[in-house]
Amino acid sequence: MRIAVFYETRYGHTGAVAERIAEGLKKAGHEVAVGKCRKATAGDVSAAEAILVGSSVQMGRHRPKAISFVKANLEALKTKPSAFFSVSLSARMTGKHDAEDLKTILSDFSKATGWEPARPACFAGAIMYKKYWFGLRWLMKRIARSQGNDTDTSKDHVYTDWDQVDGFAADFAAGLEG
Repeated sequence: MRIAVFYETRYGHTGAVAERIAEGLKKAGHEVAVGKCRKATAGDVSAAEAILVGSSVQMGRHRPKAISFVKANLEALKTKPSAFFSVSLSARMTGKHDAEDLKTILSDFSKATGWEPARPACFAGAIMYKKYWFGLRWLMKRIARSQGNDTDTSKDHVYTDWDQVDGFAADFAAGLEG
């Protein structure tokens, strides 16, 4: 099956998650193309027999280009096998309040796009200190400290549970065979 994985990211980590999902789908025997939502063409969407869309979250919102992509391709997403994955630091937290925040973020995405994916997933993201400009690095360090995250700004800190990502890809592939 031809599967397209489209994503939007600010600092690159959601692209790494998208590539990992693609690896899992390829291992399951599928032909997979990965690319940014902003660069996708109508031909890319129509050629895909199944579609996954992913977006990073900043300040409680998914990337605008991911929202625009979903709106523009809503019919394809509703009629083809599809799934959505969200990548954020909020997904790393485990408290009740954090779970409610994730539900709200996903709900806001669905309201903004008109798409309620059957298979949504939330993955913990990364703090990409090395890619941040000075002011953002300082701000993220303060936020990280308040949330118990890593504050060493000399390196990036990845919190993604790669086994969870692999499981998502395997479940999606298994659903295509059913």
